[in-house]
Amino acid sequence: MMAERSDENLVAAAAGGDRGAFDVLARRYRPGLLAVTLDLSGRFDVAEDLAQEALCRAWEHVGELRDAGAFGPWLRRIAINCYRMWIRRPWQEDADLEQAGETPQQPDQLDEVLRRELERALARGLRSLPRQNRLALLMRVLGGAGYGEIARFLGVPESTVAGRIYRARRQLQARLSRLLDDR
Repeated sequence: MMAERSDENLVAAAAGGDRGAFDVLARRYRPGLLAVTLDLSGRFDVAEDLAQEALCRAWEHVGELRDAGAFGPWLRRIAINCYRMWIRRPWQEDADLEQAGETPQQPDQLDEVLRRELERALARGLRSLPRQNRLALLMRVLGGAGYGEIARFLGVPESTVAGRIYRARRQLQARLSRLLDDR
């Protein structure tokens, strides 16, 4: 079964043009990519786009990867570079300013503004967490990754992942409670 094959085996097959092998790698590493891109951008919509862009670039260049066992770190670097290119886009600042200046004028727009405000509060809460705890939590919650997958992606034991996720949940809960109490 292809899903049980090692990264090295899948990378070699993907480098030879096997799209199915690359799809397995993409499914395997997508939770980590989403965690990294959300951590960098702070926006869920942007994180999805950046993760997809990173996977497209990886597919285009998988044949250039020298160490098939380093696929995860290589893919993370691609995602970080995609983010760096995204923040340099000249239209980005204008779009953010336009969004910030919007005011609700209809009841359905109020729902959208409230949704965005909740998303911002969650992003602020997540950003306040220690990075390693945040990445583990995002991989688990956003990507549905198991502790073993997270441990492999982060290069730590599963028990460390369990502790990081536990602490991240407690820390986030406390921060969001304070945020709601302050209002």
